[in-house]
Amino acid sequence: MSSKSGSQQRGNEWYLFHGTNPEAAAAICRGAQFNADEYAKPNAEGRYAVLLCRVIGGRVNYTDEVTPDPEALVHSCIEGDFDSVCGDREKTRGTYREFVLFDSEDVYVEYAWISLIWTL
Repeated sequence: MSSKSGSQQRGNEWYLFHGTNPEAAAAICRGAQFNADEYAKPNAEGRYAVLLCRVIGGRVNYTDEVTPDPEALVHSCIEGDFDSVCGDREKTRGTYREFVLFDSEDVYVEYAWISLIWTL
């Protein structure tokens, strides 16, 4: 968890599903970038991966702007008082909420599923 003031009292721990491909899932398990499932693409064999992650959001910078300023959001977490960003795309675009974390130690992959068929 980030050591920024106040975040110790406000852990904001969540379980989040994340859809991706098996290669990206392996990279995420090693601490690489964590993207939203909207961007999930199958690998060359047509396989997808779904991760169930335990996430510590800390102090969350919430935005429901349709086109937020990404530099301002990053700055609010890297140099400001926030630990993560929640972009409420569910409210603005009817899809889902997108969470952006800036410390790989705030994400722990608990389960990973690999599937050849992706249906909802």
